[in-house]
Amino acid sequence: MAKEKQLTLQDWIRWVGRILRRRRVSAEETPKLEELERFIEDYPDETPLEKWLGFVYLMMGKDKEAERIFSRLIRSYAHDVEIQNALAYLLLKRGDTEGAVTHLLDALYTEENHPLLKRNLDLLRSSKDLPAWLSTHKWTDFVFFTPPESPWWDIGWQEVMRNPFVRGGVVIGIVGLAGGGLFLLYPTLINVAQKYQQTRYRQIGSVVDQYTIQDIEKLIEERQKYSIKLTEEEVGKKFEMIKDLLYEGKRNQALILINELLNSNASEQVKEHVRIFESFVPAPDPRKIDYNPSCRDVLRTPFLYKDVYVNWVGTVANLFFNQRKETSFDLLINFVDEATVEGMATIKMEGFQSELRNGQKVRVFGRIAGIQIENKVVLLDPEVQYLGR
Repeated sequence: MAKEKQLTLQDWIRWVGRILRRRRVSAEETPKLEELERFIEDYPDETPLEKWLGFVYLMMGKDKEAERIFSRLIRSYAHDVEIQNALAYLLLKRGDTEGAVTHLLDALYTEENHPLLKRNLDLLRSSKDLPAWLSTHKWTDFVFFTPPESPWWDIGWQEVMRNPFVRGGVVIGIVGLAGGGLFLLYPTLINVAQKYQQTRYRQIGSVVDQYTIQDIEKLIEERQKYSIKLTEEEVGKKFEMIKDLLYEGKRNQALILINELLNSNASEQVKEHVRIFESFVPAPDPRKIDYNPSCRDVLRTPFLYKDVYVNWVGTVANLFFNQRKETSFDLLINFVDEATVEGMATIKMEGFQSELRNGQKVRVFGRIAGIQIENKVVLLDPEVQYLGR
C-alpha cells in the first residue's frame, strides 16, 4: 500500500482557505483537523495557520477549541483585531459581556476607526437582550476575518457562485449566448422549416417542384428572330424622342429607346451621343413609373430593357436565407396556375428579410439586369412590398 503523501505548509494553507471561503467543513474533511493540529505543533511559528484553524473551529461551533487557540495567540499578538473580535464573540456567547467589551476596546486601541469593531461595540452597549440577538443572527454577523489568498483555479465553482455578482454575470452570459446563438441560427432554422413544409406539401400533392414559363419556346423563337434595322430618318426621330422623354422625366421609355439605338444599325457617332444621353437618365421612383413592361416583353427582347425599372407582382418561391448576410428568392410573376407562370425573376437582397415566406404575395420594384440561361429575369436593387401570405 502506497504511503500517503504528506501535506506541505502551502497545501495546508490552501486547504484551510477553501474551507473558510465556503464556510463549511464536510464529514470527509473533519478528520484532517487533528492532522492539521499535529502539523502546527511541529511548526509552531506558523501563526496564521493556527489562527485560521481557530476560525474553522468557531465556524464548526467548537467554541472551546476556538477559544483555546485564540487565547493562546492573543498573548503574543494583542494587536490582531480579528482575534480580539473573535474572543469578544466567544465571551459574549458565554454571557461575559464585560469581557467581550474589553476585547473590543483593546482592538479599537489598535484600529480606532475600524467600522466593524465600532459596530460590534455599539451593539454590546445598546442591545437590551444580547441572548436574543445571538439566537437570531449568524456568527458571521459579528465575526470577521480575512482567509488566506489562493489562486483563482484553486477556488471551487460552488464557492465562486456564492458571489451574487458572479451569479448575475453567469445568468447574463448564458442568456446572451443563447440569444446570440438563436440570433445567428434563426435564418437557418427557417430554411429547414420551409424545406420540411415543402416536403410535406409535396407528399400530399399541394405543391409542385417545377414551374413552366408560359409560351417560353415561342418567346425564345421571337427573340432569336428579332433584329433592329433603322433608316436614318427613324434614327433621327428616335434620337429626338429620347431628348423629349428625358425632359419629361419618362425614365423607362427613354431607356428603352436608348437601348434600341445602341443595339441597332445606327452609326457609332450616333451611339456615342446616345451614351451621353444615358448619363442624364433620372433616378428611379417606384411611386412614379412611366412605363411598366410585362415579363413577356422582357423575355422576348431582353436587351431592350437593360436598366429599366419594373414594378411586378408575384409569389415568393425557393426562398433561402444565407445566414443574415443575404436573402434570395424567385418571384413567380403573375402566378397563373399550379405549374405555369408568366415569368420568373430571381431576387437577391442584402441582410435577413425575416418577413418573407414561400407562397407570400409581394410587389417587387427593381432594375432589369438581363436574363439567366433558364430564362429567369435578374432584378437588381429590389424593393419589396408585402401584400399578404
